[in-house]
Amino acid sequence: PFIGSNSWVIGAKKTKKGKVILANDPHIKFGQPSVWYQSHIKTPNYEMYGYNLALTPFPLLAHNRDYAYGITMFENDDVDFYFEINNPENEN
Repeated sequence: PFIGSNSWVIGAKKTKKGKVILANDPHIKFGQPSVWYQSHIKTPNYEMYGYNLALTPFPLLAHNRDYAYGITMFENDDVDFYFEINNPENEN
């Protein structure tokens, strides 16, 4: 279940080695079949290491030699249902 998450960053000026630190935890529980699929995509012009959801062509949590990114999730309202009634006096 998607029951909340967190993510935080420490800026380069605040770290001992002068590099940014990203911590990310989307709080997705363990499941079978697996929720996350590890991937390492490498071409002559591109490289990315991360974790994909099933059937997602790109990693949602990832890093390479230049940057990193993550996601946060929460219990969201992503479906709304409406009951429509036709107006008998106006067919349009």
